[in-house]
Amino acid sequence: MASPSSIGAVAPSGEALSQAMVESVPGSVVFVPELGAGTGPFTAKLIEKTKSKNLCIVENDAIFANHLKKRFPEQNILCVDAGELEEHLPSSLRGKINIAVSGLPFQSLPTDVANRVLSLLKKVCAPDFRLIQFTF
Repeated sequence: MASPSSIGAVAPSGEALSQAMVESVPGSVVFVPELGAGTGPFTAKLIEKTKSKNLCIVENDAIFANHLKKRFPEQNILCVDAGELEEHLPSSLRGKINIAVSGLPFQSLPTDVANRVLSLLKKVCAPDFRLIQFTF
């Protein structure tokens, strides 16, 4: 609550929204970046749906990132700004990512920050990638 521009919600997303967010993610997807994971409600559903360790969970808040590391110890949790994702992706994945999931608070982010993240996704993902986005 003290930093409304950096956190998109005052409470974690519920079961119905979390399920809806991953509904269209194929179970056979090879790699999924999740941006702005927060406490991990979408993360849990992504793991359940894909049965995969090929997730890249991005959360720039250190408290949330530490929580995610404890909750999902086998997942790749990055405590970085979503705009830095490119620096942490294996080069073999560039241009091959077909889907990304985001809980970033785009409505409250500065326009230049939101544009930087969206430009990055266009750069590292396949041309026809889908972004599954939720924001207040």
